[in-house]
Amino acid sequence: MLTFQHYHPEASAFKHNMIVSTRLEKTGIINLIFARFFHNFGKEPLKEISKETEYPTALGHAYFAESLVSKYKDRILSLAPNADVEKNSKNCRDHMKIKNRMKKKQIEKIKSKGHYKKLPVFTKADNMLSEFEYGN
Repeated sequence: MLTFQHYHPEASAFKHNMIVSTRLEKTGIINLIFARFFHNFGKEPLKEISKETEYPTALGHAYFAESLVSKYKDRILSLAPNADVEKNSKNCRDHMKIKNRMKKKQIEKIKSKGHYKKLPVFTKADNMLSEFEYGN
């Protein structure tokens, strides 16, 4: 069974965010670059120790991140007028969903959404267990 350290061998959420940032900046995809900025902000306020694994968890952090993107919509647009705030918020919300085991129907529902096209790029950049290469 993979443990917390397997998924996040980096020392802190800050270091994790910096790795994801470096990876996504190579893509030049503005919506992913902004989504990475917000995607883990919910972890600290929602952090608790799992009774099952005894490792830290932050269930709901993706929804917290989604709400932050909506809250700071005007600021995002002032920095990047071409950013699609709705895609940003949905990328934050759904980045964990396609990582986890989902029913085929759930996967198809997410795939039918407009933001899905680049979501696998975001998810791969967020995965510390694999190398990241981006090639359109």
